[in-house]
Order: sequence, then structure tokens, then C-alpha cells
Amino acid sequence: MRAAVQRLLLGGLAGKLLGLLREVLLAAAYGTGAPAVANRVAQSATLVPVDLLTADVLTAGFLPLHARLRGADPARAAALFHGLRRALWALAAVLTGGLLVAAPAVVDLLAPGLGAGTAATATAFVRVGALGVPSYLQFALLSCLEVSHGSFRLSSLRASGQNAGALAALGLAWWLGEPLVLAGGFALSYLLLHAWAEVALRRLLGAVGVVRARQGAQRA
Repeated sequence: MRAAVQRLLLGGLAGKLLGLLREVLLAAAYGTGAPAVANRVAQSATLVPVDLLTADVLTAGFLPLHARLRGADPARAAALFHGLRRALWALAAVLTGGLLVAAPAVVDLLAPGLGAGTAATATAFVRVGALGVPSYLQFALLSCLEVSHGSFRLSSLRASGQNAGALAALGLAWWLGEPLVLAGGFALSYLLLHAWAEVALRRLLGAVGVVRARQGAQRA
């Protein structure tokens, strides 16, 4: 447990430092211009509804229930995970489709009074950022699944991965002279984090299965 706490603390600290560096470099590159405003609007448009709908479901609902069922009834624990996973894919489809279609209205709601040019830039940013919602939700679920199995690697590296992706996108946007690349930082970060989580969880669950098989053989 001590190692897990240290990993979470260090991961959180690294994420905050990278986030601070991101904000400093974003301000240096774009100041308070349209790309900086659009980037913040897009972050709010994608993260606020996702977290509002799923944060308690995952941390206060799925995680403790799955941890309890995992030992008492593994089949029900697996059914709970796969059922919630399907529900999150469906939710992601609704949210992503809604943001793609209604991006102008979302921008008007979150940042009323923007000039036409800035609003158009923010609309484009929201649509690109929306593409990261499915992977964001799946990564959050897989992180909770990993915690249920007593590992915290995904949770500890989430903020660092997100901010590292944002920094890479910022550098590429500045180099190419195309601010819209900034919006791709969120989507690409979680696409890569999601892919990594899938591989990491397969290895973890495979190792757990081997341990259980050995324990069963020893009991027999």
C-alpha cells in the first residue's frame, strides 16, 4: 500500500508540473488569443459532461462493487465490467455525436459573447476534442479495473500522459503554424493511453489467472 500511495503522489505531482509547464508555454505561444481561448472552451466542453455523468459511477459505484465481487463471485464481477463497458461505449457515441453536431451551440453556452472568429475556432477545437471522449471513458474504466486488482499504475500516469500529449501537440501546432493541432492533443493522448491500458490490463489479468490456477492446483 505504501508503494501505491507513493506512486499516486509522485504521478500526481508530475502531472501538475507538466500541467503548469503546458499553461506557461500555451501563454507564451498564443497569449490570450483565439487558440488559447478555444483550447480552454474545448477542454470544458469535453471533460465537464463526461466527468459529471461518470465520475461517481466509476469511483463510488463500479470500483467498490467490482472489488467485492471479484473475490466472492468472479463471474458477476466480469459481467459488471463488460456491462458497464458497453454502456460507456454507448454514452461515448452519444456525447461525441452530440458535440460534433452541436459544437456551435455548446460554444455559445460555455463562452457567450465571443467574437465570430474566436467562436469559429472554438467550434473546430470542440469537434476535434470530442474524438477523444470514447478513449477517455474507456481509460477511466480500465484504470478503475486495475485499482480493483490492487494496481495503480494507470491512475498514477493519467495526468502526466494527458499533459505530455498536450505539450507535444502545442509544440507541433507552433512548428506547423496550425493552432487546430492543439485540439488533437487531448484526443491523441487518450487514444494512446487507452491502447496502453488495454495491453497492460491483459497482462495483469493474465498474471492473476496464472496465480489463481496455481493456487487451485495446490489446493487440489
